[in-house]
Amino acid sequence: MVQITAAFSRKEKIFLWVFFLILYAYLWLRAAWVPFTHDEAATFFFYIQPGNFLPWLSHWDANNHILNSGLSAFFFRIFGSSELSLRLSNLLFFPLFFYYCVRISARLELKSLRLPMIAVLCLTHHFIQFFALSRGYGMSFALLLAALYHIMQLSERHSAKDIWLTLLFIITACMANLTLLPTTVMILAYITLLFFFRIHEQGRLKFLFHTAFAVITGMAFVVVLAKYMFELKKRGCLYYGSSDGFWQVTVRSISFTLTDTNSMIIPIVFAALFLILFAAAAYLFFSTKGMKRFVLPGLLPFWLLSGNIAAIIFLGKVMHVNYPEDRTGFYLYILLVIGLFTVTDKVITQSKRSIFSLAIVPLLFFPLHFLWSANFSDARMITTGRIPSRFLDKVSNDQKPGQMPLLVGGREQRTLCWSYQNYRHKGTLGTVQVWNFLSETEDYQILRKDDFEKVTLYYDSIDYDKNSELYLLKRKSRIVYEPLDTISINSEDHHGSGSEFSNLFSFKTDSLSGRSVLLDFNLNVISPDRPFDARLVATAGNSSGKDIIYANICFNWLKQVYQGNQPNFRQGILLAKLPPDAKIITVYIWNLSRKTFDIKGNCTVSISHENK
Repeated sequence: MVQITAAFSRKEKIFLWVFFLILYAYLWLRAAWVPFTHDEAATFFFYIQPGNFLPWLSHWDANNHILNSGLSAFFFRIFGSSELSLRLSNLLFFPLFFYYCVRISARLELKSLRLPMIAVLCLTHHFIQFFALSRGYGMSFALLLAALYHIMQLSERHSAKDIWLTLLFIITACMANLTLLPTTVMILAYITLLFFFRIHEQGRLKFLFHTAFAVITGMAFVVVLAKYMFELKKRGCLYYGSSDGFWQVTVRSISFTLTDTNSMIIPIVFAALFLILFAAAAYLFFSTKGMKRFVLPGLLPFWLLSGNIAAIIFLGKVMHVNYPEDRTGFYLYILLVIGLFTVTDKVITQSKRSIFSLAIVPLLFFPLHFLWSANFSDARMITTGRIPSRFLDKVSNDQKPGQMPLLVGGREQRTLCWSYQNYRHKGTLGTVQVWNFLSETEDYQILRKDDFEKVTLYYDSIDYDKNSELYLLKRKSRIVYEPLDTISINSEDHHGSGSEFSNLFSFKTDSLSGRSVLLDFNLNVISPDRPFDARLVATAGNSSGKDIIYANICFNWLKQVYQGNQPNFRQGILLAKLPPDAKIITVYIWNLSRKTFDIKGNCTVSISHENK
């Protein structure tokens, strides 16, 4: 076995250190400067902020990458809610990724392939960027690589250490990314297979004990995580991806997200690389004598890649599980790259035909693509809802002290990213009025070009973000509202486990058809719950009691702590252009955690001056 000290010269080791430090610094800067994405904001509000991330005990959604949620919740409590703090858990896994990338490359017999393999894996930009995002993918890549290295080591020696490190790394990888569940089962099966091929060797009883105990432990974790995953599917939470087929969904989406092109040539190139890998693996398999061919370390990435493709197709066809899309299938890219380098290395070593090195030439596209893609402002492929912080700064600068926050409109996808940044502004800005989308009544709008063109009569564009393709629009003249009534609010729940819903007030709207109703809340909210997991809800119902308008504000999306004797909640809810069948407006507290609270203050009800 080739060790790192022997695999690289002194100059190469210096180069690797410099390369690592530059790349790691790049990731730290991205983690600090790239705006939070929609998925990251969802992870923060649903799992990190409440610190509730364990399966069956937390919010049901595939967004919960358990290991990432848990570690990020820990760092949140120490360092706060900055982008860098919440992305720290993934950043800390990049040294592990780089270390095992180097160690796996050191196993290659051909020195000329070692640095190229490191370069391809570490300079695939849209793959590496996940180490600077608060998602589970980056840490799962590192842990998968570590598990792969130790099981390749295990193929060559008796080592209880390698058994347990393999188990540790693959189980934690699965906890970071549930799509690695089939990979985990395959690795456990491979560990079992290794024992039976070595049953005649010395020390087999000790090896049997460690193998059996590790496999049983691993399968127990697999059963728990599999039950959790199928419960997610049952609840409709495995929504990412689609059922359109492995080629259409998985291959094409991975090809596009890694290369930034929709050209059909790219997935064909990936398919050709797999066929080359298949042919080279077949050559190695049939040129090796005896049963040893089944456990060749160089073939392990190929077995795992082929097994995963088969598992994906089986789960899609038989169990109707969505085919993985883009980032959820990136682990296939790891197996393909390592598989191509390892089998190329073995084929050239055995056949003495260096022409086989052409198999890895297409992969050298990615280091070049890295130079084109590198930036400190954009998380490519995760653009949904992303909002630049300067949008909030401009709205904040226009907001007058002591008045209700300015109204901001936009599609629902804008809510989480805006709310996260508003949380960082201590909740002083208004929430996005998604329920009134394109009502033409808000003070500001955050829109894409196709929506912007529908409201140009009422708004001027004051900013544009090329990364998200979003415009910030300001209304040419603000809507005038007439105060209708000021309603006193005094609501409390000292029982904790009492009613989930607490009504605040309601009023009839028979004469308000076509008018916009503005609810200006000025409240003092007190709750020992941190965060206060409750919502202020306003609905407009028809004569049969059905809600035809539903609007809400999440208390914990504004701030975590509600204490003190002064008003600490000033927000507005706009019910734009009430339909003719709206008969009653009801405002209530939806107390999801059913913890104690005390709310006092008032709500000023105003109506638009004109029917427009």
